[in-house]
Amino acid sequence: MSSNTLFVKHALIGEELELKQNVELKYSEGYIDRISIDVKASTEPKITDCLLIPGLINGHTHIGDSFAKEMGYGKTLSEVVEPPNGIKHRLLSTVSQEELISGMRLAIREMLSSGTTLFADYREGGIDGIYALKQLLKESMIKSIILGRPHPTVDMEKLQNVLKMSDGLGINSINLLSDSELELAKLFCVEGQKIISTHASETSQERDISFQKHGKSDIERAINTFNAEYLIHCIYSNDNDLDLIAKKNVAVGICPRANHYFGLDVPPIQKMIERDITLCLGTDNVMANSPDLFREMEFLAKYACHLKNPIPAREILKMVTINPARVFRLDHILGCLKEMNRADFFLLDLTAPNLRPINQSHIYETIVLRAKASNVVSTHVNGMKTHDRRELLS
Repeated sequence: MSSNTLFVKHALIGEELELKQNVELKYSEGYIDRISIDVKASTEPKITDCLLIPGLINGHTHIGDSFAKEMGYGKTLSEVVEPPNGIKHRLLSTVSQEELISGMRLAIREMLSSGTTLFADYREGGIDGIYALKQLLKESMIKSIILGRPHPTVDMEKLQNVLKMSDGLGINSINLLSDSELELAKLFCVEGQKIISTHASETSQERDISFQKHGKSDIERAINTFNAEYLIHCIYSNDNDLDLIAKKNVAVGICPRANHYFGLDVPPIQKMIERDITLCLGTDNVMANSPDLFREMEFLAKYACHLKNPIPAREILKMVTINPARVFRLDHILGCLKEMNRADFFLLDLTAPNLRPINQSHIYETIVLRAKASNVVSTHVNGMKTHDRRELLS
């Protein structure tokens, strides 16, 4: 069994992402065997001034529209993504399979180049869409959580077929399903131990429809009827919704850049944090945003500066590591660097001019506010190098 050894001057270790110095990482067969702290580097190959960081996890993506970058610029969310006549869906109905796959391939390359080693994709196109992504993933070491949805309409037979091929459901709107259909979908997911997720209160219109049809918010239906464990957006959630989310220990995926792109508000982040709601960060549609979590973290951190209590930078970093690993039931092997976890990590070049001088007491702020994809020296998934900036520059 071949073993690899990596020596770095700095690393973020464990579930608290603690900054440690002179760290030796030994890994083999895709797993971390041993982490040693304060090691003398006299006999080890030395990587000068690099920071070892666990692989980032993108909590919400739609990479199927990667071929249509900026096609929705200046348009409302409903004009762009509302089926069946939104710009995105019209484009998807006419794009060639080659263009579709090429766009997704580029999105994956961009994620790896910016330290992302796992992404949760809310897959359009039913089983055909899931199959296309799975075929593409065979080319890359990147990991993916695939949350499918029936296409083009929801029916139980299609839903069952989607669940057979995916890690769970990622419904775009539960307003499309009756209470009985939600109950049955929940049963299918529970029996198959699948993840239950849905967009919720992304627009005030979606929320109004739920009240008009069911007399309650789509968030309440998602949790109490559908048993959703992970909600996306929740922009227009009120105090009652947030109390229910907290009580039921439901996580929320937020996508602040996408919200602003489409002219929407940002979720009540301060109230979510006050209730200890687990938050994850996602980049949403690639046609609107680059799938670069450095840009998402910086945007959130700067937006949050006007809140009553700005979000600590370490907590923002947890939104793309520790938190999504738990949400996707992978915290036993992913989300942080510790022994027996998967060797998913990247190296950040701390000699870069945009990061220097480094103040170690503000290392998390430096990562969140100033780091960028060009600072990533290499990205590793299961211990295998999947991106090497030096090779790209040679």
